[in-house]
Amino acid sequence: MAFKNPISQSAYLHVHLRALCDIPFAAEIADHVGAKAASERLVGSEHLAEARCNLGAWTEQRYLALSKCALPYRQIVELGAGFSPRGIDFAQRGVRYLETDLADIVAAKKATVEWVAARTPGAGPVLPVPEFCAVDARDLDGLFAFRSGYFDRQKLAIINEGLLVYLAREDKQNLARGIHRYLSGRLGGGVWIMADVNTWRQEEILQKLASGFIGNVAKATRQRLQDIYFESFEEAHDLFSDAGFNIKKIPRAKLISTDDLRSPTGGELVRELLELGQIWILSV
Repeated sequence: MAFKNPISQSAYLHVHLRALCDIPFAAEIADHVGAKAASERLVGSEHLAEARCNLGAWTEQRYLALSKCALPYRQIVELGAGFSPRGIDFAQRGVRYLETDLADIVAAKKATVEWVAARTPGAGPVLPVPEFCAVDARDLDGLFAFRSGYFDRQKLAIINEGLLVYLAREDKQNLARGIHRYLSGRLGGGVWIMADVNTWRQEEILQKLASGFIGNVAKATRQRLQDIYFESFEEAHDLFSDAGFNIKKIPRAKLISTDDLRSPTGGELVRELLELGQIWILSV
């Protein structure tokens, strides 16, 4: 499927890489949407093989670390969920889960999740599935509509794993202010948990590990690298602090060790990349 918005094409890449890591439901979703073939068309088979070899551990660690921090919450909104399998995995654990993304990918994801759930053994005739909301993260009014009545007054976790890299700095600022305003006014409160606060040092390592893959992704999604990365974690801290958040940063390597990963973790650059990754937990 060719999506109207070029950014949506990257969803194929993420679920293809996750499917190689034994992440629950990732292989089923990847197979159903044809992620491998779509990814090869997007970046080329040679560059995709390069990413599988060198970026698998980074992809797996990021996914597992965010899931570990999010799982204690019983109500979750995932921004820019793409073809992530986390929603169906958490829904069958009893979590009230809402996925948001652009309209074209939400339509494809909803059909795919329903197909997977209907064919997966569970306690009932089909597994529970997440709810979906088609909205652009830059549309703050639409973003915080959140299906009136869907969530109760328990604490809410808003999470994202690959959204920030597609937002310009001004959009990041607006999103941060909007989420702070929403959580501050919400009965029950909540947190914002992010796995995608990336710096230029991480970009330098990614370029060395898979330059062709990274370059083709940027070209296919029409992204400017200067919009994607923070100069430093200090710059990112200032942006979210200025929006009013209290910030806690947890190294992903402390949450998920290399022993927890199925992907290859050899090589100095891969290990440095794993050490640099962080989960940010923002509270009001």
